[in-house]
Amino acid sequence: MIPILAFLLSLLACMYILYRYEYLFEPNLRERLVNLIGRYQALRVYEKPQHLEHRKEPAHYKVLLSEIFKKGEAESLCQLMKVFILRSNVRFDRIVGILMKERADLFAADVEFKLSREGYHIAPILASMLKKPYTLLYEAKDEETGKLYFLYEGELPENETTVIIDDVLTTGESIANAVSYLRGLNRAIKVSEAFVFVSRARPEELAVLSSLDVRVHAMIDRRDLVDRLYARRYLNRDDFRLAYLDADLRDGHGGGEQSVLRLPRRGV
Repeated sequence: MIPILAFLLSLLACMYILYRYEYLFEPNLRERLVNLIGRYQALRVYEKPQHLEHRKEPAHYKVLLSEIFKKGEAESLCQLMKVFILRSNVRFDRIVGILMKERADLFAADVEFKLSREGYHIAPILASMLKKPYTLLYEAKDEETGKLYFLYEGELPENETTVIIDDVLTTGESIANAVSYLRGLNRAIKVSEAFVFVSRARPEELAVLSSLDVRVHAMIDRRDLVDRLYARRYLNRDDFRLAYLDADLRDGHGGGEQSVLRLPRRGV
């Protein structure tokens, strides 16, 4: 009887450990994110350059995680971010989610009644998984001055430590603006960590966030993402070369169409 009881207690202990520390047993997060992006074609390559929000230059590729969201895989995305956050060992009280949008022309003149709400938020799902409260941020634009500012939905109690959640880090402008806004509320809100799925930011743009005492945690950077998508045959050779025409990928490769680009080895 005693050996059986000991076995059952050991089994229960193992089940608790698996439940409590499930994030330690998750497979490679980058691989899972790459497969989601590849499967749902969430990285788009354009022969004719497209406008890239924030950055004043044409883009040959965009990362549109909304494609994954639209296909009913929001929970899969949030599960990856949940594990990523838990593995970071960052302690916090509240999640602050920035509205994730695809276009730069979402702002109406009458911001009092027409806020920039076209987009998607993963914060509610993620907060539920992490058992944390959340607050949503919406950008608004003053049409006379062109100045961007934030309005929020939810609570922002005093003396809370918050983390910012965004989908793709490009220039870091949205996160920097959100941090300045939260700190400017004079409620002793602590915010020094931000989590994103993909970083397209250059060193100088990350340096700006660092100067604000903000540490950015990115699941994958732009070059690693594009290389892995090509290696796993989600991108063909022409699309891979087109993507590498972008300045953020050309850094360190000499730049331009004439530069020699070494293709990653592809899987069988």
